[in-house]
Order: sequence, then C-alpha cells, then structure tokens
Amino acid sequence: MNQLLHTAALVPGAAGAAVMWASRSRGTAPERISVLVMLGGMIDAMTTRVVAPLCWVALLIAGAMMLAAARRRHPVSGQASGSAPLTVHVATGLIVTAGLILLMPSSDLAAVAGTVVATTTDTPAHAHPGLAPAPLALATALVCGQVLITCVGVRTERAWRDRAHHLLMACSTVAMGLIIVT
Repeated sequence: MNQLLHTAALVPGAAGAAVMWASRSRGTAPERISVLVMLGGMIDAMTTRVVAPLCWVALLIAGAMMLAAARRRHPVSGQASGSAPLTVHVATGLIVTAGLILLMPSSDLAAVAGTVVATTTDTPAHAHPGLAPAPLALATALVCGQVLITCVGVRTERAWRDRAHHLLMACSTVAMGLIIVT
C-alpha cells in the first residue's frame, strides 16, 4: 500500500511540473526551479534518502521565501512579476512539502516525533507503537490547507494548464498526506 501511495504522490507531482514547464507563458524562472526542487525533495524523501530531510526542509523553506521576495513589486515600474495565484500556490506547496517530508515515515525525525511507545516496567516487550496526535493533526492541516489554496487557484486561473498544474500538485499532496496517516 505504501509503494502505491508513493507512486500516487510522485506521478501527479511530476506531471504537474511537466505541465508548468510546458506552458511557456506561465511561471517565472524561480517558480519553475522551485517546482523541480520540490519534486526532487519528494523523490529523495520517498526513495533514496541521499539528502537529510532537514536539509530538504531548509531548502524548500528558503525557496518559498525567495518566491515571496521575487513576487514583490518592482521599485521602478511598480508591477509585480508572475501570476499571483501561481506564486502563492508554489510557495505554499514548498512549505507544505517541507512539513510533509519531515513527517514522512522514512524520516528519522518522524520516528522521533510521530511514534509514541507505551511501555510498562513489567513487560517491556509489550510495547504498542501508535501515531501521536500532533503529527497527525499537522499533516492533516497541511494537506487541507493546500487543498483549499488549490480550490482558490483553480477558480482564479483561466488557462487549463494552470488549473491542471494546481490539481495535479494537490493530488500529490493528498497522497503524501495519506502516506503519513497510514
């Protein structure tokens, strides 16, 4: 089941990145690079784990901050660069992905934060692992927030490619959330 969810998270994520890159008129260079970094973090966290999850988190959050800075209005022309819904969607996607990478079952930090072991002094071999409520609530909040932002993005975007990008990335986020919950 876990492998199926990993595939269900990676395939729409890759398709969403491809849709964004295929649309030459949409997405600034920072947004396009951010989507690739996000996809790289997902692939690494779910498969090889070459880079520590905390490094991916730092990189993804820095990417979200750079997108916010790039979205600021130009001091001379007064115009903002890129599409506001797309920038917001990508920036929040970076932050949500960072949180979900930390909560991934393969993450060492998730093992510390997400598992509560109840033991008794009489029978230490009778330990019962269970998902702690805080990481479960955090994963649920992150996924629900991203789905809400996706709904707003789908309603405000006119081009089908932009809508497809939003929907594919939301599918990927929901699958990542299900990996954590199950």
